Amino acid sequence: MSAAEPVERIGVICDAIEEPVSRDLRAKAAQLARRAEYQHPMNRSPSVTAASAVYLAGLLVHEKLTQQTVADAAEVNVQSIRDGYRELFEHEDIAAGVELRDGRGDGEEPAGAAGGFHTPPALRIVGFALLTAAGVGVVSAHVMQDLGVLALAEPTPLSELWPTVGAIVLLTVLVALVVPLLPQSGPGGGRL
Repeated sequence: MSAAEPVERIGVICDAIEEPVSRDLRAKAAQLARRAEYQHPMNRSPSVTAASAVYLAGLLVHEKLTQQTVADAAEVNVQSIRDGYRELFEHEDIAAGVELRDGRGDGEEPAGAAGGFHTPPALRIVGFALLTAAGVGVVSAHVMQDLGVLALAEPTPLSELWPTVGAIVLLTVLVALVVPLLPQSGPGGGRL
C-alpha cells in the first residue's frame, strides 16, 4: 500500500474488497480514522488503523464485512483488526445496536452484551459496588432503626455507628474484589 495516512488508506482498502462498499461505510471509516489519528492516537500502523476503521464502520452502517475480508484487503492480519477495532470502539461514543465480535467462529459470535452495548469491566465493578453499598446501607438503616440503635427522634452518637459503617465498607470491598473473579458471559456464551 502506498498511502501514508490511515484516512488515505480507507479508499484503497475499500476498493480492494470484492463486494461493493457503500459511500456511507467509506465516510464513516474516514471519520473514525481521522478521530483515531487526531483525537485518540492509536499505537498501530496506518494500515491497521485504516482496516480497523473500515471494519468498525461496517458494523456501524450494518454492512456485513468479515474481519478476514478486511484483513485480506488491507494486507494485515485478523488479530490486528480485532484489537484495533476494539480500541476504536472504546474511544467512540457509539450508540447501542453494535455488537463487538471476536471473529473466532464461523458467524463471528457477538462478544458484547445484547444490543452490542459494551460496558468496561471496571465500570461494571464500580457500579455493582455502589449499588451494593447503597442496598446494604438502606437495609442496615432499617435494621438499626428496628433495634433501636438508629432513632430518628434522637441522634445516635457516631461512635456507636462505627461497627455498622465498618461492616458496610468491608462488604463493599469484598464485593468489589469478588465480582471480577466471577465468570462473565453474554448472550451466546461470548465474553463481555
